[in-house]
Amino acid sequence: MFKFVPRQLGWIPDLPDTRDLTIAQSTVSALLNRLPRKHTGPSDEIDLRFGDEGEAFLSGKQCCCGANFSSAQAVMRLAEYFERRSRGLSPNGSVSYLYKTARNLARMSGDGGVGLRTTLRAVKKFGIVDESYWRDNIAQDDREPPAFVYGVASFLPEFDYVRVVPDVQRPPSLDRWEILCDFLAAGFPVIFGFSIPDSITEFPDILLRPQFDGFMGGVSAIAVGYNSHRYGRNQAGLLIGTPWGNQWGDDGFGWLPKAFVDEGLARDFWTIVYRDELDKTEFFCPAAVT
Repeated sequence: MFKFVPRQLGWIPDLPDTRDLTIAQSTVSALLNRLPRKHTGPSDEIDLRFGDEGEAFLSGKQCCCGANFSSAQAVMRLAEYFERRSRGLSPNGSVSYLYKTARNLARMSGDGGVGLRTTLRAVKKFGIVDESYWRDNIAQDDREPPAFVYGVASFLPEFDYVRVVPDVQRPPSLDRWEILCDFLAAGFPVIFGFSIPDSITEFPDILLRPQFDGFMGGVSAIAVGYNSHRYGRNQAGLLIGTPWGNQWGDDGFGWLPKAFVDEGLARDFWTIVYRDELDKTEFFCPAAVT
């Protein structure tokens, strides 16, 4: 195993905001309660990368953007997943466009990263542009797209972005993990940010060794599954997609121990909920939603 030095970072943690939608709010629970509920018990293992027929809902492609685009890529993957799974489309969105519009919303320039909440807002306000109109490359990151590019942007169906898991100590961390798994089991990937330990290797498991490790920065990722026994009986792991492509893990996918969630090293958990167009054969109401 070789030490891995990630070049793509850029997660800026979201500050608390009382306007955030959460699953405790009636507007969100009403949307999710339109979906059927699973009548089986919780599964020990979930992987949302592929459908029942083997169709790919998520890819591990690496984006050729700057050093701090990870929030834009995580949000783009989330949006593309819902477009593929719920509407049968095959989008290939420009991460560079989304990164720039999110940075504009945050009134920032350069390649300094951006938060997930701001990036989700950018999708609602400025839409998504096909990569063929605004190529993903480092030279584009801080260039302002021309009016034509804004004009060809397409918009997702009306949706809300929802903070899935509270980033406070109540409810306890075990409940945070259970809520996260409930959403994944219901078909909803979840984007988030986490701190990267300096012991990370190319191996697709990011271990937590608090007595030995420092941290080298933060990265945004997408949670696409879990395994309740990844590290032994009742020692769970979160299946994640990173922006690192074939440089790390299984084509950019790998595992994060549950301890990252318990210890608050993984936080800012978000997903999106379409208001009208969620396929009721593909998505379920998460068990955590009352």
